[in-house]
Amino acid sequence: MNVLVDGFPLENTYQKGIRRYLEELLRRVDVPFSIFLEEMPACDLPVDWPVVGPLGPSPASKLDLVGRWKYRERAKKWRKEIQSHSVFHTSYFRQCPIPGIPSVVVVHDMVCEVMPHLFAKDPSLEISIKREAFEKADAIIAISENTKRDFHSFYPEFQNKVSVIPHGADHFIDDGIRPQQTKFQIREPFALFVGDRVGYKNFHALIDAVAEQSWPKDLDLWVAGPKFSPAEMAAIKYRGLSERIQHVGLVNEAELNWLYRHSTCFVFPSLFEGFGFPILEAQARSAPVVANDMAIFHEVGGNAFLPCDCRNPALIAKAVSDLTHAGRRESLIQAGLENVKRYTWAETARKTKAVWESVARF
Repeated sequence: MNVLVDGFPLENTYQKGIRRYLEELLRRVDVPFSIFLEEMPACDLPVDWPVVGPLGPSPASKLDLVGRWKYRERAKKWRKEIQSHSVFHTSYFRQCPIPGIPSVVVVHDMVCEVMPHLFAKDPSLEISIKREAFEKADAIIAISENTKRDFHSFYPEFQNKVSVIPHGADHFIDDGIRPQQTKFQIREPFALFVGDRVGYKNFHALIDAVAEQSWPKDLDLWVAGPKFSPAEMAAIKYRGLSERIQHVGLVNEAELNWLYRHSTCFVFPSLFEGFGFPILEAQARSAPVVANDMAIFHEVGGNAFLPCDCRNPALIAKAVSDLTHAGRRESLIQAGLENVKRYTWAETARKTKAVWESVARF
């Protein structure tokens, strides 16, 4: 068996979570594989990862006979390389360019279907692409039981193709990054928010929570991720929180590790997720977690986080206040460290290999 892995998440800069999934999975599978690229990668690939493509455009001019001949020869070699694989594995609904190769599609979330109103652009095109991928797939992997339930609600006709294979989390435990002094200097205790803040991430409710009377008076909010939008800056200024909410920018792994370990708590108010990597990331790095009270977070976070209705800023503020008590923090920290042990990439790789074997053509 030889697997052709769709490299779309490696061709862009915004699918960091899916890129991490591919990197951790491919480090552990004991199966030959190649990365399929249509564009040049946006990140450095491991030197031992074989690559198929990108093929590149054909010559624009019909008079460029040499260029057209070279393109035909490249295309012939490209097709032969693709046809040598027994399975096509995609985590972003791209079709295998050569018909006849069985495909495995990974579903990371169903946010387009569940919350289409939260997207700036109409997601109907993406949904139609997904449906076509599901129709042609020989097997489908959902990354959580909750994602499988959502999938069944929208695509019941494909339910018999679905297996649940959660992500691993041991890369957070074994990353070898130890607490260290960084560019950050703690002036006051701080709660932490990490990542993108679009629509369903519900960051606006967290801004409102900091303005609540029950939010601890001496607790700042530190935000790691893209710079504040004009709307976010206006909301922060309007509520008089410019000194209380600090943007720390994009951070590397060592800095992120330091932020988690020095925070009073990590707040994850998202209204929808397919899995919830940040919960496990925070738990592995000894940050107690406040997160939205919803099924996927209970599935992934177990009983090792403090749930609240994150649609209500007052309830977020109260939950954060509860975690300023040392005993409550310590109990959640220890529970979180145990919870992370449930998720290993070796198990993800073993189950994924079994799905590949079930559909492989040779």
